[in-house]
Amino acid sequence: MSTQIESGVPVRTNADGNDEKLHAKIVGHATNPAVGQVAEFQQLIDSAGNAHALSHGRDAGGTTHPILTDASGRVFIVPADEAVGIDVHDPHQAADVVRNATSTHTYTVPALKTLKLKQIIVMASGACHAEILAGDDGSEVSYGWLFLRGGGAKEEIVFARTLDLTAAQVVKIVKKNVDQQTQDLHSLVIGHLE
Repeated sequence: MSTQIESGVPVRTNADGNDEKLHAKIVGHATNPAVGQVAEFQQLIDSAGNAHALSHGRDAGGTTHPILTDASGRVFIVPADEAVGIDVHDPHQAADVVRNATSTHTYTVPALKTLKLKQIIVMASGACHAEILAGDDGSEVSYGWLFLRGGGAKEEIVFARTLDLTAAQVVKIVKKNVDQQTQDLHSLVIGHLE
């Protein structure tokens, strides 16, 4: 039986079978093998005084996977049903668009990737409308229109289920200035690359 150590987070130092393990390494704690305090549980300190610890988990097949952290040491937890990949926030600004002119925001899915499109946002200081298109470049399908009435408006489409687009497919937002004056038109593609 291992020694239990009071902590701000729950720590289990041994596994109940072949599932996950978390090894807690304590700095400056006396070693006493009789009660489970052994040198292997001491944390490593490098020459700069930085503490290092190895944490890992095992999947159902018994394969060990390290727990990943960012540069500041924060651990990110991703639910098993959520994709691991890269978030996409692709902004576009069309400056000084004259009355009745259009500007197209095009996002192309990179090679070997799938875009899970979640949301489209369009913003303008005056009136405008925008058509949302996606699919193969040149033969996109329309997924709807956004109509902004002016006064610093913002409209968005949030897909109930992500729209999956494969490599080389595109998302296009065709924005048209329908205001009485020249204005900037803004749009944002939000999704996740796998």
